[in-house]
Amino acid sequence: MIGRRALLRSAAVTLLGTGWTVLARADSYPSRPVRWVVPYTAGGATDVLSRLICQRLSERLCLPFIAENKPGAGSNIGTTAVIN
Repeated sequence: MIGRRALLRSAAVTLLGTGWTVLARADSYPSRPVRWVVPYTAGGATDVLSRLICQRLSERLCLPFIAENKPGAGSNIGTTAVIN
């Protein structure tokens, strides 16, 4: 036979469990524009290609993709921007 305390404990766990699932809902991913970092100067072949890729990704995934140029230091500045 189930005791009163065990019944109250299981009811409390059930109520707490359903309450946490409501709070734990996540936003749709990603919630802000996706940055595509290009470690080369604007106007070059790499820049044009990356902008075309961003345009196609935006159309297919219905998400905003932004090509962002970070030239300099042998592409170390762009790499650092991606890491941070």
